[in-house]
Amino acid sequence: MSLQSDQIADLLRPFVRPEVVEQHANWIFEDMTRIGFDLELSMENPPAFWRAKSLLPQPEYQLLKTRYSIDSKDPNFALCGSFVTLGNLFRLSQTVALARIWIPTRWPIQYQRQLLGEEHLDALNEIWWLKFWRNLVSVIPGPKVNPDAPDFEWALSMKTGLTERHINLEVKRRPGNINSWFKHGQPSASTSSIEHKFGPVGENAANIAAITVYQPPSKDALSHLRQWLDAQPYVHGVMLWIENSHRSEPMLSFIKPDREWVRHFILQPEPADLMVAGRPWGTLCTPDEAPDFITRNFA
Repeated sequence: MSLQSDQIADLLRPFVRPEVVEQHANWIFEDMTRIGFDLELSMENPPAFWRAKSLLPQPEYQLLKTRYSIDSKDPNFALCGSFVTLGNLFRLSQTVALARIWIPTRWPIQYQRQLLGEEHLDALNEIWWLKFWRNLVSVIPGPKVNPDAPDFEWALSMKTGLTERHINLEVKRRPGNINSWFKHGQPSASTSSIEHKFGPVGENAANIAAITVYQPPSKDALSHLRQWLDAQPYVHGVMLWIENSHRSEPMLSFIKPDREWVRHFILQPEPADLMVAGRPWGTLCTPDEAPDFITRNFA
């Protein structure tokens, strides 16, 4: 049965401030109803599971469509659970609030196709990254007209006093990070399909890549990310959000020295951001990798 506003509010209370929780619940109900998204609570990870882990029970909901399944014949899509085939209601709440502030003429109708399809979590993640910017005065969707030209997600403008700065933001969500953890024990932080998103900009602007992962990347992955950034002429920084990290610092930022001013505009996570948890599942390895995997991890 589809969740009603009062039920959504009750599920959000541990995460959302009391003075706004009912408003956020009403917004979710209105926006999801408007696009025809039947918001149903998932009990795949029941409250007792979270409490046994000393974590807040996570309000998770079912996705209408997903490209992932634990039974998938393609090992790259053999995943399920939190952040993969289940959405997090608190993250949806944050996204709806941000969308109503910064892209009210586009939300939710222009996102209907993605939200009802396999790109649901990708679409939410793109908007959710708007929460980390201080002194934000305008948000304009990136050009995305010519595939051979820059086509980043957002053009952001910020002001401090009389100074105006601009950030071109490209957002990537990397569930493959979960896959690399299950299959190889080496969580990745892929930078693929990012460098061509940007072009030359003036000194008062910066091109920033924002990447969401779900397991802390390995040392090798972080080293590769830094090397990749140094080699990019038009990428000035990378921000990495580690969902489900349970760490006091779930966000890492790598900014080139000539754009150090970007750090002034980065907001820190809210306390409630650290309450989000998940339980994704994945196959341990592909059949042909099984002998080496077993020897490496269990011998």
